[in-house]
Amino acid sequence: MMVHDASTLLWISDATQQCVFFNAPWLMFTGRAMAEEIGLGWAAGVHPDDLDRCIQIAEAAFGHHAPFEREYRLQRYDGVYRLMHDTGVPRFTNGSQPQFEGYIGSCFDITDARSVAEADAVREQRLLAAQKLERLGVIVSGIAHDFNNLLAGLIGNAELLEMEVGGNTDAQHTAHTIEQLTRTGMQMVRQLLDYAQSTPIMLQRIDLNTAIQESVGLLKIAVRAPTTLSIRIDGALPIMADPTQIQQILMNLVINAADAIGGQDGRIVIESRRAVPTHTLRGQFQMPLRDPAYALLAVTDNGTGIPDEVRANILQSFFTTKAHGRGLGLASVAQIVARHQGTMRVASAHGSGTRFEILFPFPHA
Repeated sequence: MMVHDASTLLWISDATQQCVFFNAPWLMFTGRAMAEEIGLGWAAGVHPDDLDRCIQIAEAAFGHHAPFEREYRLQRYDGVYRLMHDTGVPRFTNGSQPQFEGYIGSCFDITDARSVAEADAVREQRLLAAQKLERLGVIVSGIAHDFNNLLAGLIGNAELLEMEVGGNTDAQHTAHTIEQLTRTGMQMVRQLLDYAQSTPIMLQRIDLNTAIQESVGLLKIAVRAPTTLSIRIDGALPIMADPTQIQQILMNLVINAADAIGGQDGRIVIESRRAVPTHTLRGQFQMPLRDPAYALLAVTDNGTGIPDEVRANILQSFFTTKAHGRGLGLASVAQIVARHQGTMRVASAHGSGTRFEILFPFPHA
């Protein structure tokens, strides 16, 4: 019978909104006795943030003897709150003049289904974004390639001009300045090409911690005093990765952290550890995390932090809040992480620093 269906939690109320019955699955779920639940005792198990809305929905329906639906978090016997979908249907006596007797309600635990649906939505959004970036990359690649050829010609002419002006120091300085500015422009174009062309990566089994250690010297150059850079790693963390692109991730995140700190007395910390998927970790990354273990790479700073309205866009291509930024650093990091079958999240608040966390799946044996 449905009354004792293990997947269905049932309740019955009278016409005064007092609950008079809960089936066995409800009592098993909450770990409470019938005497504790009847009346309004059941409300003790509802999450405090959901209780007022939960009661209001029921009260509005009672007044019109109308069906209702509501969602709220209900505390399980182990103390964990689970998201419930609750449907209430009015009860009437039989006869020529039916009398309202109260409600009968059924609850289903939808926590896992909601998590899967939300994860699917996140994946779909990322897929659409990737497709959009792919189309944009084709356009950018073509423009950047042609522009790079123009700049190469400009450098050649600047070098010739520098030789032809001979002893004219001012003219030589101007020609040299043109050459240097053009080379800077070519570096910018190269970054555009690298981002747009998505050069195939060469995956190999590497130790993430070794890759970090080998990058320390280069990373410290990007950090200006009095800001300090510290490394917290331990043991070995095997991943399948392109070592050059791991270095690019580290460099972009450290430069981003250093820019956020500016000339202040700041701290940047690079750390890594083994991470096992838990309910909390899945919630933080908004992903199912189906691999049994991951290597977690984190870069944390105590800089100015990122406001909410900015954080939602920082991984978008060409989005920047810097006066001379190009909006490709973090977008490139996100692209590299995705191509390594990893996932990334950003934790930050304005004035409270920023922490980037990346999960790389452990190689399958």
